[in-house]
Amino acid sequence: MHWWGIGNETYGGREIGGVPAEAYARLLLRFAERMRAEDPSIELVAVGADPFGHADWNRTVLGIAGHQVDHLSVQRYVPHRRDDSERERQYNAIVASPVDVEQRLRMVTDTLEGFRRPNGRPGVAFDEWNVSLDAAVVNRQQSEPAAASIVANESLRGIERSVLGGADACAANSERTPDAVALSSDAFPGEGERFELELPPNR
Repeated sequence: MHWWGIGNETYGGREIGGVPAEAYARLLLRFAERMRAEDPSIELVAVGADPFGHADWNRTVLGIAGHQVDHLSVQRYVPHRRDDSERERQYNAIVASPVDVEQRLRMVTDTLEGFRRPNGRPGVAFDEWNVSLDAAVVNRQQSEPAAASIVANESLRGIERSVLGGADACAANSERTPDAVALSSDAFPGEGERFELELPPNR
């Protein structure tokens, strides 16, 4: 195992092991010391937080433990609006969500630039994301492959622009860009469709 994520959403208070940023960073240092003693080649993924919801988390963790962080985890569920059952508003929020994702990723990469090391800055591990609607109000007609594919395509392009080096870096980074993605549109346990999408290479 080469990549290790040290915790998950520990900033939120709803996960087991949730702690303040300072405490998490010190625990991360202990994990890093012991794990790298066994295998110096591993890469560690630190828990990152949404820059809007937890503005100081990333800077605090990186300020204390940044020298041991290879990647900062970023997670995002969109549109994250739980009280809107109107179909058109749901659709607009879902289709516009890649802009939101890209904006947040740019904020994270800007923060990471402040913690650049001789071998480069820590990377971004965008390791959990999806379209999220409350099952009690979701309109099942929104789980159409066309809408899901638009969100997947634009989100991946936004990730490439914000994390891999800008709009002009598409061709240079094409080998680092996923060429397929699997989406699940589950709105209720045990239901939903799965779409395998082949994304065209950047030109």
